[in-house]
Amino acid sequence: MYSKYHGLLLILFTILPIVGRLIRNPKFYLAVLISLILYLPHLIWIFNHDFVPIHYHFQERSGDKVFKFDRLLTYPLVFFLGLSPLIS
Repeated sequence: MYSKYHGLLLILFTILPIVGRLIRNPKFYLAVLISLILYLPHLIWIFNHDFVPIHYHFQERSGDKVFKFDRLLTYPLVFFLGLSPLIS
């Protein structure tokens, strides 16, 4: 289920550099509309169930039940440092 959230972030960060060209293209708005229509049942379910998946992800999933912002910042750094020997 969390792949939906990661997919959304992937799409967001992919289109971020070309936002200027996209907002002038009517096909972009059609794609956004279709995506929202397809994603709407999931958003309604989350809203009707008091954001349970989001609550679980940020609070109950960790052992100490506290979301730590530093983990959010250090994970990409550690990931790319571990991956760098494979790239070079």
